[in-house]
Amino acid sequence: MNASFVIATIFLLSVVIFSSVDTVSSAQRIGNADVLLSEIYIEPTDPQPGDPVSIQSIVYNAGIDSTKSVTNVVTVGYFVNGDLAKIAELPNIEPGVKNGILLSSGPIFIATEGNHVITVILNYHDTLSHLTDNSANNIVQRMFSIGDPLPSTALFEIFQEYDSHTKMQNITINGNLSSPDMKFLPNQVKLTIDNSNQHTIPVDQDGSFSFSKSIRSSDKVMPVIVTVEENYPLLGSSYTASIYPVQLESDSILSFQIQNPSELYNFQDFPVIIVIYDESYNEIKKINIDNLLQSEKYYDTILVTLPSETTYIAEVYFDGRFIHAVKTHLKENMISTSSILISETSKVQFQVLASNEEPASGATVFGENFSLTTNENGFTDWVNFLPTVNDNDPYTVTAILSNGKIISSDPFFVKYDEQKIIQMVEKE
Repeated sequence: MNASFVIATIFLLSVVIFSSVDTVSSAQRIGNADVLLSEIYIEPTDPQPGDPVSIQSIVYNAGIDSTKSVTNVVTVGYFVNGDLAKIAELPNIEPGVKNGILLSSGPIFIATEGNHVITVILNYHDTLSHLTDNSANNIVQRMFSIGDPLPSTALFEIFQEYDSHTKMQNITINGNLSSPDMKFLPNQVKLTIDNSNQHTIPVDQDGSFSFSKSIRSSDKVMPVIVTVEENYPLLGSSYTASIYPVQLESDSILSFQIQNPSELYNFQDFPVIIVIYDESYNEIKKINIDNLLQSEKYYDTILVTLPSETTYIAEVYFDGRFIHAVKTHLKENMISTSSILISETSKVQFQVLASNEEPASGATVFGENFSLTTNENGFTDWVNFLPTVNDNDPYTVTAILSNGKIISSDPFFVKYDEQKIIQMVEKE
């Protein structure tokens, strides 16, 4: 049976059930009741595939009136991976933190391996007056991993200095591991240089690791492979950079290596811009990697020759968005290589509501490189988003309603590997 048909049927039945309540007793009455959803959990906390899973949530009334004094029926909607799974009725909630309740959905889905996006929406049928009930605190969404956790990611920099007297390369590698769930972070990585010399490098609790070594200079490019061996079997990843045979006379090189974009991501068709500044933030060079000379790139690595004994700031922009920055002091005969991980693992879905807070079907939502149409419940499809990397670069999107009115979302941020729903409401 078509999933969208099932969801629409559930929604229709729920409206019929709750609209059958006596008109006088269920009509929305003006009162100050503001239900607030502070957090959601799953029970059991560590479900295994096949286990029935419940959603638990903590609910408060931040107003001054009880919910029953405002309306007899307040509903809560439970969504699993974007699909409406259950509608339930809230008990009466008295105002005040001390009167908060722990609400349970009861078994609502069967656990399967992978990531599951759970969304809980209070006042689902809008029976509390939106003049007093703040809809912004009625929705909480979290992603829970069932089974093995997601693999960690590794970013690292390689500093190489050529010694013309000893003909040796002094190599320093500084890196950092990150994971959507830091409690699963491995305590070591394997480092291989030139496919032969392997070293076990400890990882600190914050994910950082470091390695230094002098190696004999070579006339070939030597690969450097950082292998992350996770705490769970069959879960691991490798990241590759290079040590270059360049024997510089006076200048130095700032290089950037994009981590396997053709294998891991499908954002590689978008433009990458690198802007290089001096320490006073004066722009020195702006580079579009699509216009590089052959001598300025090596496979997926960009090589920028710069005067030595200078501190540089480099910013990397992908499809017009800031994704990476590095500040480094280039010594004489130094090559500094930074790895850049372009991630598309974050996803966003939009829900558009009319001024009466009813779903706005047929609206078109426009982003920087997408346009989506809302369904009968006001939801768009999920769309990939680059994670935001600082507080100065939020996303905003625009929607055109079926009546021609244009509305905009509030600025929002997207974390790495996050899946979230953004509501857009027409103003009266």
